[in-house]
Amino acid sequence: MMVNHEVFAAVGATAAGEQAGSYPAPVAATSKKAYAHPGTFAEMMDLARAMKTDYPEIFANQKDENNYFTAVPLCYETPENLFFTIMESEGIPYVAAIDSAKDGVLFNNERAKEAMVQLKKWNNEGLICCSDNLYLSDPSKSDHQYPSTLFAEGKCFMIIATTRGSAWMVGDGYTVDYTKLPGWKDASKVKSTSQGGSMCFFQKSNKQEEAAALLFYDFLNTADNFAKLSVSTDYCPIRASSYENEEIKANVQAAKNGVVASSSKAEKTKAYAGQVLALNQAYAENGEYFMSPVNKYSSKMRSAIKALVVNVFNDQEAKTDEAIKSLVESEFAKAYQASVK
Repeated sequence: MMVNHEVFAAVGATAAGEQAGSYPAPVAATSKKAYAHPGTFAEMMDLARAMKTDYPEIFANQKDENNYFTAVPLCYETPENLFFTIMESEGIPYVAAIDSAKDGVLFNNERAKEAMVQLKKWNNEGLICCSDNLYLSDPSKSDHQYPSTLFAEGKCFMIIATTRGSAWMVGDGYTVDYTKLPGWKDASKVKSTSQGGSMCFFQKSNKQEEAAALLFYDFLNTADNFAKLSVSTDYCPIRASSYENEEIKANVQAAKNGVVASSSKAEKTKAYAGQVLALNQAYAENGEYFMSPVNKYSSKMRSAIKALVVNVFNDQEAKTDEAIKSLVESEFAKAYQASVK
């Protein structure tokens, strides 16, 4: 989770950072208090409400003529990861490694629907959306704007996205804090999705290419080489021993030293990478990473869940409890059928 440090730290009518480039250094209302990092989704939404109150000019008009968000306190970048993470945090069944629709595709249940109903209520308040609910950066291609762009423009203060996103958060005028994801209802039940290895890497067209792939993996599979790959790509190393590498240590130390709004992009890149590395260690040591089980329906299910969340958030008609429940029920039914057909 990435948050605007200056916005969180600001007290009263002070500028959040320095005006630079596209960043306006927004000034809060005199009543603003410092924000604490949230431990649960409810606390995160309380913060989002406070942001709308404390920065009324930014969030006065949040949508364009197509009802896409142009400003939002929180953007959870990937719709399906939002859904899966909540399921894991609460222990709600959603998928199993079984190749049958009945026993393997499990998300169409009441607890999952209740969570989606709550998300829609928060979305209706203008507190949260996903990247597919942001305005179109290129209407001719139906491309939605990047959350990091809104962040750099001071129109979004919290983003939940891949650790790779740190490379895009080095804009001028502000700094970023990387913190753990909140639990759904319990701050002690934190879960973060982790991308597993792909066996496709070894599925080559001939034996020579298969051998070359294995040799390349053997080359990478050392503490120093994984560390170098991590530093150059902003992805976390999979070997704990890589954290003893001097480049990794330098990044972690840069994070401890900190940066300020006027720091260079290079300084911010190094410090943010260090924050991500420290966060990765904490997730790993506490057993908070998860990889979703896989079955023959997984690919279709992931696409269907993405469409479910996007459609629910994009809907402009469902305002009452009954209407929201009806919308969610309908979208779950569509998603299930799309998953198992």
